[in-house]
Amino acid sequence: MKDTEPHVVCERNLLTDEMRIIIGRSADADVTIPDGTVSRQHCAVQLTPEGACLLDLGSSGGTYVNGQRISEQQLQTGDKFIVGANTMVQVVHSDVS
Repeated sequence: MKDTEPHVVCERNLLTDEMRIIIGRSADADVTIPDGTVSRQHCAVQLTPEGACLLDLGSSGGTYVNGQRISEQQLQTGDKFIVGANTMVQVVHSDVS
């Protein structure tokens, strides 16, 4: 029987109060994705009082949340966002408290 559960590559709390993480291809990014379809500084996740917010940083390929291209999007638990052509991130928990 084939396993249809998503594969968890990394599960940890990356955001703390007033923190912003940069996702991109550059070694200087907080989360580095070695993929030519990912911009050097592709997007950022910023913690706000409302929860985690995803910001596109002018990437050439765009950033997508649940299939829609975004420039800025408040993330909800269960949202899926795409970085580059092959990397999908699922938001497991978006509550600030």
